Amino acid sequence: MAASRRNIHTCSAINCSNSREKHKDLCFFKFPIRDKERCKKWIINCRRQELDINDVSCVRNFQLCEDHFERSQYMCPDDKDLIKPRKQLIKQAIPTVFQVPNPPPSVTPSRPLPTRHNSPQNSEEHKHKKGKVADSENGNEGRPIP
Repeated sequence: MAASRRNIHTCSAINCSNSREKHKDLCFFKFPIRDKERCKKWIINCRRQELDINDVSCVRNFQLCEDHFERSQYMCPDDKDLIKPRKQLIKQAIPTVFQVPNPPPSVTPSRPLPTRHNSPQNSEEHKHKKGKVADSENGNEGRPIP
């Protein structure tokens, strides 16, 4: 039952019923069985209890749909929302978007937004690097360079 479903492009993630039959433009990605460490992360993150993380060959016929990957995991992040015949994941892509309790952590680093006082555009060091403020060697202390 399950093996034949997977052969027609059905997502192997828990709580996901995406298939090529339902969504013709959806991309599916096979588990990276040649990269054992990354494949183990895929197995752990998809939360399928019947899968053995020590035997990556057990997922040879498994695949995940594009919905389980963050925008940052695509070669061209803007591809995430486009309908394209072939989307590509980055080489080290890890699926993290799942409809499960306690989902895996995001792989996209969250950066604090810059504030006015510590943003590089307002720092003196940044102005010197850009050449906007003359140095004291030229006798132009603190004056803009034309």
